[in-house]
Amino acid sequence: MRTFIGKSQYDDKESFHLDYRPFNSGLLHSMRDEIRKINDRLYIGMGSMAASGGTLNPMPFTLYGGKNPWGGGRIRKNSGVSLTCHARPHPTATRAAAD
Repeated sequence: MRTFIGKSQYDDKESFHLDYRPFNSGLLHSMRDEIRKINDRLYIGMGSMAASGGTLNPMPFTLYGGKNPWGGGRIRKNSGVSLTCHARPHPTATRAAAD
């Protein structure tokens, strides 16, 4: 994935971007995440991809955990890192899918 700090698609404030386009094709080609630091343990993010409505229907998520050294590989259970997704489809995206 390509990462960079730049203006948000949502409010033009600086965000940490994760752009998966260079490594995906098909429906996943447009997948992107934006993350902002709230405090030393909490980050909020917004994920989007064109197939699900893009920035009109983002998928919010949180990252929570302490600063643990990463040893490579997958995140281990009980590592102090968690990912929570609070996804609700935007009403217009739901109507458009039904049409």
